[in-house]
Amino acid sequence: MNSCTCGSSDRQSVRWPVQSLAWPKNGGVRLAVEYRYLNSFTVADAYPMVTVNEILNKMASAKYISLFDAKSGYWQIPVAEERQWKTAFVTRWPVRMDENAIRSKERRGYRAMKTILHPVRAFADTYVDDISVGSGQWPQHMCHVKQYLQVIGDASITLNLEKCDFGKPEVKLVGHIVGSGCRRLVLREPRL
Repeated sequence: MNSCTCGSSDRQSVRWPVQSLAWPKNGGVRLAVEYRYLNSFTVADAYPMVTVNEILNKMASAKYISLFDAKSGYWQIPVAEERQWKTAFVTRWPVRMDENAIRSKERRGYRAMKTILHPVRAFADTYVDDISVGSGQWPQHMCHVKQYLQVIGDASITLNLEKCDFGKPEVKLVGHIVGSGCRRLVLREPRL
């Protein structure tokens, strides 16, 4: 799992009573850590998140849209050295997790992605870990995608190629079909 590092913690550095659970998933191991006690002492991050409408309106007018998915979402964002002791827990092997189980993970991750995407904000935006790049003309779109990939590469963000979509006139984004002047809600089939 790319979200933890082994060998960097010791039993004395674990100061919070946390429980952990591991189970198999997709040929690997999914690890869950209970941080409710730590969260009761954590100050919430008040970073404002963009509304879905802002992103949908921005991408609806684009003639070409590419969608990108950050692999494992916010798990790629490292914990600051001075805060790593908060996320440590004891197993047979010393492990430190990232802060994503801690309060405000979405806002912290969103803030990080907005900071990373700041140089390309005119044509790229993010909602949670889904990033969209929209352009009016094909040559412009190729240039925008190249600039976006450079920014993401410089930040060492890994993309999940299976969930990426390139140069489409319309895409499904946050439960809507957008692009080429279109914006419509995707209605779900009722569950029986």
